[in-house]
Amino acid sequence: MPKLLRKSPVRFAKRLLINHHDKIRWCIPDRYFVCSVPGGKIYLNIKESSMMLERCFWLYEPEKTKAVQNFLRPGDSFVDVGGNKGDFALLAAKIVGPRGKVICVEPEPKNFGWITRSVQLNGYENIQLCNVALSDHDGEAALHLGAKSGFHTLLSGAPERDHGFVKVKTRTLDGLLRDSKIQSVNILKIDVEGAELQVLRGAAETIRANPHLVVLLDLHPSLGVNVAEVFDFLASLGLSVFQMRSPYNLPALPTREIYDVVAKKSA
Repeated sequence: MPKLLRKSPVRFAKRLLINHHDKIRWCIPDRYFVCSVPGGKIYLNIKESSMMLERCFWLYEPEKTKAVQNFLRPGDSFVDVGGNKGDFALLAAKIVGPRGKVICVEPEPKNFGWITRSVQLNGYENIQLCNVALSDHDGEAALHLGAKSGFHTLLSGAPERDHGFVKVKTRTLDGLLRDSKIQSVNILKIDVEGAELQVLRGAAETIRANPHLVVLLDLHPSLGVNVAEVFDFLASLGLSVFQMRSPYNLPALPTREIYDVVAKKSA
């Protein structure tokens, strides 16, 4: 039997469990487990959501994972804005190796604590963790807490983001990297639940200074993000926007149906 066919029943079973997570979550212990992901070992509470189970099964955001693996090289620098549980930061740390650098930014204290534990578990010394929220200014803001750990946002009144708030420090990426004496960035991954434009405005200097930079950007039109405005701002920085799938040369259109893109200089 072909190898792909031998694996397909396992993949089908995993996807079945993910799709029925709401029906099986009652029997899952409400605690963090050490799970294996492409970047190494990670602490996950798989009871929380189907997205955590996807991570455990290596099925979470496959196109973004492929993009990181495609663009990132040993010795590179990777900035993860909106680290959540740290899966992409761990993947990047594994790829760039000891000569590379990963900056992982996560404002929510509990998420930040679990990322810290996962980094320590893997023994990665090339990850710098930053417990701040990136925006277009330095200061302080309310981080509105979501029903799931990946839903936290700087936006007020967003659906499923009304579980209280915590005060967090805000920084611009430009200022954060300047303080860390980091000038070269190869990949900038942004997943910030509606604050995309604010983060990009605070990263304009970094984007202009790195002509080979690749931006992996999650978009949230359901939270009121004006996708066309984001695309226009990226264009003002000299970046073209493409669909997040290989070979990363198909133009992306600014519609409400697009949720992740690759932005980079045209070849």
